[in-house]
Amino acid sequence: MYIYAAGKVTLRSEPKEKAIPSNEERKEWPVLVHVVAPAKTERFPIDLVAVLDVSGSMTKATSMHGWTRLDLVKGAMKMVTNKLGAGDRLAIVPFNGKVVAAGATRLMEMTTKGRADANAKVNQLKAGGDTKFLPALKHASGLLDSRPAGDKQYRPGFIFLLSDGQDNGVLDDKLGGVRYPAHTFGMCQSRCNPKSMVHIATATKGSYHPIDDKLSNVAQALAVFLSGITSAVAVNARVQLHVADNSGVLINKIDSGAYDKTIESGNGKASSKGTINVGVLSAEEDKKFIVYLDVPKLENAQAKPPQLLLTVAGEYSTPAGGRKVENMEESSVQVERPAPAGGATKTGDHLVTWSEAVMVEMVRVKVVSIVKEVLKKHEHDEEPDQKQMAKDLMEEWDKFIKETPAGKDAAERLKEKLPKHHVEDMRRSLTKEEHDGVLYLYSWLASHQTQQATTMASSPPAGVNGWFHQQYMKQVAVDAEFDACGIQPGVETTEIDATTTGCGCVPSEDAESHHLTAVFREASLDAINRAMHHDMYLAVVHASNLRRCYSGAGKQQLHGYGSSELPAHDDEALPATRAVEKHNE
Repeated sequence: MYIYAAGKVTLRSEPKEKAIPSNEERKEWPVLVHVVAPAKTERFPIDLVAVLDVSGSMTKATSMHGWTRLDLVKGAMKMVTNKLGAGDRLAIVPFNGKVVAAGATRLMEMTTKGRADANAKVNQLKAGGDTKFLPALKHASGLLDSRPAGDKQYRPGFIFLLSDGQDNGVLDDKLGGVRYPAHTFGMCQSRCNPKSMVHIATATKGSYHPIDDKLSNVAQALAVFLSGITSAVAVNARVQLHVADNSGVLINKIDSGAYDKTIESGNGKASSKGTINVGVLSAEEDKKFIVYLDVPKLENAQAKPPQLLLTVAGEYSTPAGGRKVENMEESSVQVERPAPAGGATKTGDHLVTWSEAVMVEMVRVKVVSIVKEVLKKHEHDEEPDQKQMAKDLMEEWDKFIKETPAGKDAAERLKEKLPKHHVEDMRRSLTKEEHDGVLYLYSWLASHQTQQATTMASSPPAGVNGWFHQQYMKQVAVDAEFDACGIQPGVETTEIDATTTGCGCVPSEDAESHHLTAVFREASLDAINRAMHHDMYLAVVHASNLRRCYSGAGKQQLHGYGSSELPAHDDEALPATRAVEKHNE
């Protein structure tokens, strides 16, 4: 059992095995390092630049009652401005073949006036022209670069790109001029080419989110993304690795995904010191890294007390106490070095000492490399053969668990806990005709390289990747689906007639169920008492949600209920409704 210090970033480390016979050595012996962020009590304000495609293709109609894709962007941006806090800042960078200067803004604080100004700018955007990503991305990076030094250090900067297009010209650029994570949201329909959007996300250490032309799904994707970046509880986080002095142990390599790492020059490629630059940590995140050690055998093969192999330390800045620099509490890796029994060691004697968590993480990292190989093999296909990709994926997986020592070891030890669901999910997404499995693979890969939640394109509606989502992201996604029902481009939310909104105000049954459950769980006892009865309370909450959704609309076709007319509300007759709505707000 691990105990985490409240409000502090915590380190812990665990080796693959708890014992190494004293007469044996280990090459590339794995140690799992966790960097765990605390729950959100206070957070850093952020600076966000929205890079919005206004090229000619954005005039294309969507499936939403005559909305164009630009209408969809306008609706999504209304949700973005509402989600940001007053201390956050937002800049708008519209683009086609170049930055559309008339619609571009500086970084604006998201006060009431700032939100209104941002929404007004977005609502005035017109579509036309071709698509070039690089000028807009460099402009966005320049806005963040021009901030004072203190802001650049303590206000995390992010870029998000919302586009339906592609720009192959960006594929040959390493994007060195874009110095902040660029998270890409591609309105990519079936069998489209996501390579330029994926390249931007990968090169800048951002994430890739394939989305469709439904406002509720776009809102969910952006809401989950925003919930992560607006929960930054630590910045400038860095992990320091140091092997024990005079132990002969060396750091061979570090698996850190998209995060920068260094191994100080030493004996060949191995060294006694290393670092991992984690950067920004959002609330409740648990970043995992694997450090591979070379451990020599002991000269005197007698039983030894636990041997110290590695010390893990770190530092980060917090939003409290004037941007105070905090040290992470050190974590150390020690192992038993038992003497060989009868002059020989049986590997099987030590099967009980291995760590399940280390093995699971090693398999996940291997699946990442398999997905990379499959995508690389088919990257030049004009239209990838998804069934062949599925076959290649399964062949590589089977080869790993049946033919390689590491894979056979993992399959033997983990058995039913072997995390093969990753591969199975990808295989299914590639073999179903109605799904674009290639988009799923790219999104999965971006998620697992950055260890951040993304939305997946494998099945409608888009879902949050369960491996890295935090608990609060589930409710954020559900709330976003309801919020989308009250959005119409160019119209204030309070003026909307739900009969003309694109989503039809029909949240999915799953979203409605989650929302009711969450509201009931979080409601005050006072509100419940006033409802007087569980069934009555749920009915009132349901009416409240419909009221939010329809905003006084007349006849509507309700999901699963046939034609119905919403009765006029008598505010005096429903005091409990107002209490619940006030609580929800």
